[in-house]
Amino acid sequence: MLKTNLKTRNLIVRIVSYLFVLLFVYAAVSKMIDFEVFRSQLSQSPLLTNYSSLLVFIIPFIEILIAIALLLPKLQYFALYASGILMLLFSLYIVAILNFSPSIPCSCGGILENLGWEQHLYVNLIFVVLAFTASFLHQKCNFNGKRYSFLMIGILISCIVIIGSLLLGMEEKKMLQDKSFKRTYLPDLTLLNTQALPYNSYYLAGTTNDSVYLGNSTGYLTVVAGDLELTSLRYNTIKAEPLPKTSIPKLSVLHDYFYLIDGSNGIILKGKHTDWQAHPINKQIPYFNAIQVLPCNKYAIRVLKRPTQEQELALFNPHNLSLNIKPDILTKRSDGIFDLDGMFSYNAANDKVIYTFFYQSKYIVLETDFSEWCTFKTEVQPPDNTFSEVRVSSGKEKVPSKQLTPIHKTSTSYGNYHYISNNIQSQSDSPKTVKTNTIIDIYQLDTGTYQQSIKVPSYNHALLKQFEVTDNYLIALYERTLVTYKLPQEGI
Repeated sequence: MLKTNLKTRNLIVRIVSYLFVLLFVYAAVSKMIDFEVFRSQLSQSPLLTNYSSLLVFIIPFIEILIAIALLLPKLQYFALYASGILMLLFSLYIVAILNFSPSIPCSCGGILENLGWEQHLYVNLIFVVLAFTASFLHQKCNFNGKRYSFLMIGILISCIVIIGSLLLGMEEKKMLQDKSFKRTYLPDLTLLNTQALPYNSYYLAGTTNDSVYLGNSTGYLTVVAGDLELTSLRYNTIKAEPLPKTSIPKLSVLHDYFYLIDGSNGIILKGKHTDWQAHPINKQIPYFNAIQVLPCNKYAIRVLKRPTQEQELALFNPHNLSLNIKPDILTKRSDGIFDLDGMFSYNAANDKVIYTFFYQSKYIVLETDFSEWCTFKTEVQPPDNTFSEVRVSSGKEKVPSKQLTPIHKTSTSYGNYHYISNNIQSQSDSPKTVKTNTIIDIYQLDTGTYQQSIKVPSYNHALLKQFEVTDNYLIALYERTLVTYKLPQEGI
C-alpha cells in the first residue's frame, strides 16, 4: 500500500513538472519571438517600467532555467518551489495592476492572450497550488527534501516583502491628479435596468431613437439589440459573404443602417438593421485605422502618412472613390503617431464630427465636409507622456516604448454637448470618488465650455468601459453587464 502511494505521488510530481516545463518553455519562446512587443509591454507597466530593461532578459532566462531544473531529479524539488514562487509573483503583479494602477496595460500574449486580467489571475493561482502541492508530495517521497523547506519558505517570504514594498511605493503615486481643475457634479444617476451579457467581448456599436446595439469582437456576425430601457435583449445574426480569415470587422450603427468595417483589410459592408443583410459598398477601400460613419455615404477616417506613419484625418466617399486628406487638422506635438491618437464620434443633432485625443487635453469639432473645424481644450491637464516608439518584430506596427497614460478614455456626443470620460482626480474629488466611479466631463459642443460632470458608479467591481447618451438615459457597458441609468431631471 505504501509503495502504491509513493508511485501515485511520484506520478503526480512528474505530471506537474512536465506541465510547468511546457508552460515555461512556451512562455519564454513566445517572449523571445516577439521580443519588442514583450519589451514594450514591460515598459508600459506602471509597476515594472523602471526595471523593464533588465526584466526583459531576466524573466525568459528564469523560465528556461526552471524548465531545465524540473527535468533534473536532483533539482526537481527546488524547481517546483521556484515555479510556485514565480507564479505567485506573477499573481501578485496582476493584483497590483488591478488594484493600484491608474491604467490597465495590455495583457500577456501567447496562449493566454485572450484572457482578461482577472481570468489570468485565476489561472496563475491554479498553477501556484499545483506547484506547492507537487513540492509537498516530492518532499514526502524524498525525505532529504525536508531540510530545504525552511530555506524555500524564507525565499518565498522575502519575495512577498519585496513586492509589498513596491506596492506601497506605488500607492503613493497611483492616482492621476489635476488640482487646478474643480468639478461640479450633476445629481446621482438612477439605475433603471441591467442586462447580463454572456461574454466580455461586446462593445457599444451605436444607438437609434429607440434602440441600442452591441457588436462582438470575437464573433463579428453576432449583434445584440435592446430598447433604451433594457427591458429585453434580442440576439441577431448578420448575413454576409465570408470575409478573409485575418479580418475582424467592427460593427457601427447609424440611423437605419449598420456597417461592418475593417480598415486593415479595406472592407466596408452595409445593410439595414431590419433584415441584417450585409453588402460590400466598394472593393477599393483605402487603409485606415479609425473611422466614423457619416450620413450621405461619407466616412471620416484616420490614415497614416507615408513614409513617416504620422496620423492624418481624411474624408472618404466610396461611391466616387474620392479621398480628401486634410493634413492640417491634426497638429503633432512630438512624434505624430501616439500624440495624435484619438477617437471619433458623430453628433447627429448638429451634424458635426468630433475627434477627441487620448493623450492630449483637447478635442476637435469639424463640419462633416471638413471645410471648417475648431479645436477646444478640456479642463484636465495632461500627465507627463513621452512619445517615443519602437517597431515590433512584424515591422508593421509601432508601439510606445514606455507606458502612456490616457487623459481621455472614451467619449460620445449628443444634443449640444460632448461627453468625455476620464479618471483624473480634480480639486473637488476624493481618491475614493475617482477609484469607484468613472467621471464623465460635459462640454458645450460649439464653445468648448465645461458645464458639469457625471459620476458613473462601478458595477460588480467593474468600471465603465463605454457609454452612450440619449435624451433621458445614459447607457453604460461594463465588463459583462449592460446598464441603463436615468439622467437627472435637473440636467445641465
